[in-house]
Amino acid sequence: VRPVFPEQAGYICRIDTRAVGSAVVGLGGGRHRAEDDIDPAVGLDAIRAVGDAVDRDTPLAIVHAANENAWERAAAVLQSAMDIQPERCNEPPVIYGKVEGSTGHERRK
Repeated sequence: VRPVFPEQAGYICRIDTRAVGSAVVGLGGGRHRAEDDIDPAVGLDAIRAVGDAVDRDTPLAIVHAANENAWERAAAVLQSAMDIQPERCNEPPVIYGKVEGSTGHERRK
């Protein structure tokens, strides 16, 4: 169990969430195929969010890995999955818009 620190200080402007999920699968915390086992002891913790400031004292996430090689692979994926910029980025709005005309509760015929 070790933290992964960014290669540079700044603000997280974008996260490739598919890559983060792939890091978990690579650790053994997810499946490539339905018959694959899942290791409940591995995964990610304390993952930073878009807009968070990070530096050499503030990790991107904590990696729970079965061995050093797995930790190194997951760390590399996390570092490349997070776009860190020196200036604070414009965060996307929490709500992008509202779908009009449907509540999702209508009965279908």
